[in-house]
Amino acid sequence: MKLSQAREAALVDNQRLREPPSRETRIMSDTDPWSGKETVLVAEDETPVRELICDVLRLHGYTVLEARNGEEALQIAERHQGLIHLLIVDVVMSGLTASSLVERLTADRPGAKAFYISGYTDELIRQHGLLRSGKNFLQKPFTVDALARTVREVLDAAS
Repeated sequence: MKLSQAREAALVDNQRLREPPSRETRIMSDTDPWSGKETVLVAEDETPVRELICDVLRLHGYTVLEARNGEEALQIAERHQGLIHLLIVDVVMSGLTASSLVERLTADRPGAKAFYISGYTDELIRQHGLLRSGKNFLQKPFTVDALARTVREVLDAAS
């Protein structure tokens, strides 16, 4: 599947996610193994991708904070009074690097976990030091099930 086709599919899925949940969806969410009540901060510069991620997480019961870049993520985290359990960070964004963002946020919030997402090649990801360091990573394009499963697995993993 080409990247443009994947984005188009994500937009279609995103539109469906914006519709009110059906009774069946609400019933399923009670038994959803990937659901949670934690707070997740999403830093992603591509609006359709960010909206899709946030919509999926909300459908699974998470509280979601949205940021368009690293600087905005820092501002949102500073204003947020509660815990932030998980950071989902795009590897390549303008401004603050993904690793710098995670370092700064986890320094202020030691219990926060993180995972990275990217549509770039493995080589570029290696240049950012993510693959060799065993960091949590999800390659774009990903399915909504893969996203939900990865979020739950990272949150449930021992620190």
